[in-house]
Amino acid sequence: MSSQSPKKQQFLPSLTPSPVEEKHAAPLSLQIHSRLDSIPAEDWLRLFPNLPDSYSMVRQTQRCGVQGFDFYSLVICAGNHPILLLPLFCTRYDILQDYQGFGAGLLHFLNRQWPDRFKPQVLGVGFVEGEWGDVGFDASIPEPLMEQAWQMARQGLQNLSRMLKADVVAFVDFTPESMQSVPAHILAQYTSIASYPYGVLSLNYANLDDYLASLSKATRKDIRRKLKKAENLDISRTTTPSEAQLERIFKLYQATVARSSTSFGVQDFHFFQTVCQAVPEAAYTLYYHHDELIGFNLLTRTRQSVVDKYFGMEQETGKAMNLYFLSWLENVRYCLEHGFEHYLAGPAAEAVKCRLGTRMVPTWVYVRHQNPWLHRLLQLCADKFAYQSPVDLSVEAEQADSPPETGESLQ
Repeated sequence: MSSQSPKKQQFLPSLTPSPVEEKHAAPLSLQIHSRLDSIPAEDWLRLFPNLPDSYSMVRQTQRCGVQGFDFYSLVICAGNHPILLLPLFCTRYDILQDYQGFGAGLLHFLNRQWPDRFKPQVLGVGFVEGEWGDVGFDASIPEPLMEQAWQMARQGLQNLSRMLKADVVAFVDFTPESMQSVPAHILAQYTSIASYPYGVLSLNYANLDDYLASLSKATRKDIRRKLKKAENLDISRTTTPSEAQLERIFKLYQATVARSSTSFGVQDFHFFQTVCQAVPEAAYTLYYHHDELIGFNLLTRTRQSVVDKYFGMEQETGKAMNLYFLSWLENVRYCLEHGFEHYLAGPAAEAVKCRLGTRMVPTWVYVRHQNPWLHRLLQLCADKFAYQSPVDLSVEAEQADSPPETGESLQ
C-alpha cells in the first residue's frame, strides 16, 4: 500500500454560463413580427405569467383575425432569450364615439359627412381579445438592462408607427397592476384617459349558498325571485357544438355586439366554430328554453380563474327569463364546485356586478398623437373622452389588490 496520501480532488467553477447569466451578458436586439404568436409557448408563459388568456387563445386570435385589425409584436431579445414583448394591433378608430363634450352634436354631424377625418390610424399596445392591456417582461432581468430594453422598444414602437402611418400610439386598457410594467417616464409622454373597468369576483366561499349569503338582503331577495325562472331552463356545457348550435351562437353574438357600447373588434364565425378545438381551456355553456337556444357563454379557464369571454342572449326571451343573472349564478356555481378562486367577468354593467360582489378594476388608455399640436388638443379634451362609470372607482384604484394571478393555463 502506498504511503503517499491521496490527492485532493479539485472543484473548479464551471466555465459555461447559466441561462440567467447568458441573458444578462448578451447584447440586446429588436425584432418586429407581423403576428402576435411570435415566440414559443414556454417563452410566452415566462413573460406573461398572469395573463388571463392562454397562449392557445392568442394563437386563435392570430389565426382567425379580427375584422379591421392587423396584429404585430415587438420583441426585445438578450441573445436568443426574449425579455420584453409588446403585443400590438393597428386599426382605424372612431374617436368621436366616446366624445361627450362641447359641440358633440356638430362633431358627430361632421363625422357622418367626412367619416375618415375622425378615424385616425391607431397603433395600440395591448390585446383586442384579452381582458386588459399588458406587456410581457422577464422579471429576472436587472433594472438597468430592462431600462435599455425599454429604450430600444420605445424607439422601435416609434419607427413602426411611422411605417404604418399611424396617427396615434396608445397603451390600451392598462390596469393599475399592468401599467407598473411600463416605465413611468415613458407613460409620462402619453395622455391618460379613463376606460372601461373590468370585473373580478373573488370566490372565498364554500358553496353557492355561502356566496349568496355574502350579498345584501335586497339582492338575495331579488335573486331568489329570479331563480324561479331557472326551472324553465335547460343548461348544458359542450366543447363540440353542432353546426346548428354554432350558427345560433353566432347570431346571438352579432345581436349582442350590435347593442353593446364596449365592443372593440368583432369576431367572425370561424372563431366560434374552431375555438374549442384550438383552445383546450375553452367551453360553451348553452341555455335552452322550450328547446330553443336563447343564450350562450363562451368561457375559458386558467389554474385559478374562469374567464367570461363572450355572453349572448335573445333579447326579449333572455330578459324575461333574467338570463344574465341566471348565467352569472351558473358560472359562480361552476367556479366553486371546481375550486376556481376568481371569476373574471369582463367590462360593462359595473353597477349590477358590484351588487353581485364584484370588484371593478379601473383601466386607462394612454394616448399620444404624433402631431404635437393635436396631442396638446387631446390633452385639453381628455376628460371629454373619458368613460364615466356609474360606480365610484376611486376606492378601487386606491385599495384594489392586483388582478388575480391566473398562473399557467390548464391543458
